[in-house]
Amino acid sequence: MSEIIDQHCALLEQWKQDGLDSQENDEILNDFCTEFIRLQSSDIETFRQEISKVTTLLCDILYLNESILTFLLDYFIQLLKQWRESAHFTESNTFQNLSVIFTKDEYSNKLMDESLIKEFNECLYAIARIGKDMFTNSNINVITLMLNSYTSKESNNKYNFIQESHFVDGIIKCLCAPYTVDVLSQFKSNIQSEERTPTEIFVFNAIFDYVSIMNREQLLEHSTSLREHLLTSISDLLDVYAASPEEWAESAVTVLTDLTTLFLYCVEMTEPNDSEFDIQIHIFDTAMQVLFTTCRSMKLHQNCIQYIYLGTLSDKMLDYLKSQNLTSTMFQLINIYKNESEIQFNIYRILAAIMTEEDIKRLDDPGVIAQVFLNHLREGKDIPGWETRLRNLLTSLKSNSFY
Repeated sequence: MSEIIDQHCALLEQWKQDGLDSQENDEILNDFCTEFIRLQSSDIETFRQEISKVTTLLCDILYLNESILTFLLDYFIQLLKQWRESAHFTESNTFQNLSVIFTKDEYSNKLMDESLIKEFNECLYAIARIGKDMFTNSNINVITLMLNSYTSKESNNKYNFIQESHFVDGIIKCLCAPYTVDVLSQFKSNIQSEERTPTEIFVFNAIFDYVSIMNREQLLEHSTSLREHLLTSISDLLDVYAASPEEWAESAVTVLTDLTTLFLYCVEMTEPNDSEFDIQIHIFDTAMQVLFTTCRSMKLHQNCIQYIYLGTLSDKMLDYLKSQNLTSTMFQLINIYKNESEIQFNIYRILAAIMTEEDIKRLDDPGVIAQVFLNHLREGKDIPGWETRLRNLLTSLKSNSFY
C-alpha cells in the first residue's frame, strides 16, 4: 500500500462527494506519478491495485497534467498489448478507466500518438486473426470506445469522409473475418431484444460505422471483398425483416437500416457484378417486398428503392427488371410514397429505365416524371456527392424521353 496515494485518494473521494470536478492540483498528480514509478519497479501487485483505484477517481475529479498523461498513456499502450496477447488479462478496471480518460474531448489528442495508433492496429489484427474469443471478450467495449473516437477524429465528427485512415487495413480484416458472419447470423435470433450485445455494438456501431464514412476511393477498392464475404448475410437479414418487420426491436431496425445504407444504398458498394447476379436478384425481390410492408424506417425503404434503381445501370439486371413487368407496381409505390420525394425520385428513375415509348404514350401526364427529375436536380445541387447524383440523373433521363 502507498500512504501518499491513500491520503490523496481520500481527498479526491471527499471532493467527489462534494460535487467538485475538474480540479487542478499538480502536486497530487506529481505525487501519483512518483509513487507509480516506484511501485511499478518494486511491487507490481500493489502498483496494479493502486493505479486501478486512482484511475477510477481521475476520470472525473482532477484535470490531468502532461506528466500524468504521459505515464498513463505509456501504461495504456502496455495494457493494449497485454490484452491482445494474454488469455488471462487481469487489469480490466484500469483498462476501462484509461480508455475513458483518453477518449474524453480534453485528452483525445493523445489518441494520435504514433505508438498508440500502432498498438491499436495490432489489436484490430488480433481480433480478426483470433476471431470469436476476441470478438466476445469482456473488454471489447474498450476497443469499441476507442474506434468510435478515432472515427470522430478522422472524419471531423463525421462531418466529412475519412481521407487519411490509420486503420483501414485492420478494419477490413475484421469485417472479412469468419466470425463476423457468425455475428450477423446470431443477430437474427436477437432481433426482438432492444438491448444489443457488446459484440454486436463493436461490429455494427464501430466497425461498420467506420467503413460507412471511409473515403469513397478506399471503399470502392475494398467493395468486392466486402460483398463477397457479407452480402449473403445482409440478404438473409433482409429476408427475416421482410417476413415479420413488426417483430423487430427499434435498435435492431436501426442496425439493419445502417447495414443496408452501406450495402444497398451506397453506390460504391452496389456496383453491378455478374458474379453476384443471383444474390442481387434475390435482394431486388426482397427489397420490393419490404417496400410494401409497414414502414418502420423510412431510410430503410429508401435504401431498398435505391438498390432497385442501381440495378437499372447494369444491362443484365435491367433485362431482369424489364422481365418482371414492374410498371404498374411502381405506380402503386408512387401512391404509397406520395409524400416521400427521395423514394418517388428513384421510382421515376426506375420507370425511365424500364418503360417503353408505348408505355410513356399511355401515361396521363408524362411531363410529371420530367418535373420530378428537375426538382430533384435543383434540390440536390448543394448536397455532397452531387456530381454522382447528376451523372445518374442524366443516365435516367437518357433512358427515355418524357417530352
